[in-house]
Amino acid sequence: AVRCYTQAMAAATSLVVGAPKSLLPLRLNTAVGDAIAKRQQGHSEAAAGQRAMIVCSRRLVADATQLQGKWPRSRSGTSMAIVGLFVLRNFRRSRRSTLTVALQCSSDGGQPRLPGSDDESRPSSVTEEDKAMLTELRRRADALTEKEQQRAQSIDKNWAQGQARMGPVAAVDDWVRRVAFLGRDLFVGTASTGVQRFRLGDPEPRQRYAVMGKSDVFVPADHQAETDPETSVTSLWWDGRWLAAGLAGGRLHVWGAEGESILAVAAPGSPRPCYVSIIEDMVVSATDMLLERRRLGDAANPQVVEASVTLPSRVHCLMPAPKSGVIVGMEDGFIEIRDVDFELVARHRVSTTAVSAVCIAKDGLLTGNAAGEIVFWQAEADGGFPRTSQDWQPVWRATHDGRVVAIRLGGTNSVVTGALDGTVRVWRCEDGEMRYQIPGHKVWLGSICIDDNDKGLMVTDGRDNAVYLYNFRSEE
Repeated sequence: AVRCYTQAMAAATSLVVGAPKSLLPLRLNTAVGDAIAKRQQGHSEAAAGQRAMIVCSRRLVADATQLQGKWPRSRSGTSMAIVGLFVLRNFRRSRRSTLTVALQCSSDGGQPRLPGSDDESRPSSVTEEDKAMLTELRRRADALTEKEQQRAQSIDKNWAQGQARMGPVAAVDDWVRRVAFLGRDLFVGTASTGVQRFRLGDPEPRQRYAVMGKSDVFVPADHQAETDPETSVTSLWWDGRWLAAGLAGGRLHVWGAEGESILAVAAPGSPRPCYVSIIEDMVVSATDMLLERRRLGDAANPQVVEASVTLPSRVHCLMPAPKSGVIVGMEDGFIEIRDVDFELVARHRVSTTAVSAVCIAKDGLLTGNAAGEIVFWQAEADGGFPRTSQDWQPVWRATHDGRVVAIRLGGTNSVVTGALDGTVRVWRCEDGEMRYQIPGHKVWLGSICIDDNDKGLMVTDGRDNAVYLYNFRSEE
């Protein structure tokens, strides 16, 4: 959604004669935040894109209106029309939906209007020059759409064949424990020196984030070494607005987009790994059996715990659930789905050992456990996300030789898993058949990140102090 917005804005700007781009306030940071928040709530890609697109499109109108006022028209007596053509793929039904937003300002100072508005019937002074401009913009939009289709097909082909250019993208002076990746921002969580922020392609970190605790104090851990420094990052989440980190010693940190510290608290009780997730403008943390929610934002006090609940077993993984809420995987082998107020929605046993990884798929849920088993669960009727205890049905099972630590969705309907056996494996989502294995990782593998925009980039840790990038895009 954000890419379509940016491309349409660039095309529209280039057609306004003499208008410098510096005069155009894109306000993309907020648009990016809106789109990412909706994506991470678990909405389908088409639905999330449409909602985000409406927000972005209205900003396109507002921004173009400001441009109209700041930059004089090149020719009097003509109207300026800027049209954004946004094409979204509906992956579920394999069809396209097109959203067109038009802004027309007449030479006599007419106000902007949207298609379908009350004043749409008013006569407009669209000239031949305007029509030519709109035709050219549509041509450019069609060319961009065709290019994106070719790009997506190329990425899917490379995923299916296991073809990617790989190499180290960041190296730090400490053991890498977790990574978070979005756009061109890469965050590296370490064992003893906090979090470092890289820009893809930069050899040195742009920012360093210190964490609480002592690196020479060791606490119980959820892996075969059984202990970790209390400063070790066990969970890392970046949504474009806030960065949240959970530490092995049970501490929670939240920073803003510019690196400013927003929250630094320690969970009560004995030190246990802290797992974190950001949902809309809230940070959710789980330490031991305690699940807590805090509000973020300018008007919020993140020190205040808005909601909390004690779970029946210790948490080993945490992620956002579709339609808001959270999914927790617990030590007793159960999965619980809770709404944003932590009311129980569904509870189901998926394993005889601790549930260590969870991922939402198109038609169900993927789980991984401490024994190395991966299971794809699907609802009985009409597919979809299993929301009641009666819905859960195993479709296929696969195995690693160690604790599963990460499950992500790759290109061409692939499932990517990482485990403490030091392997990253790629499976077919339909039947669980293994496509290939990516070698070179070690037992300290902790996270896999895949670009949700086009699945063209994947980042992994598990190579001592290095982070590796896998590029499935043929043209880059």
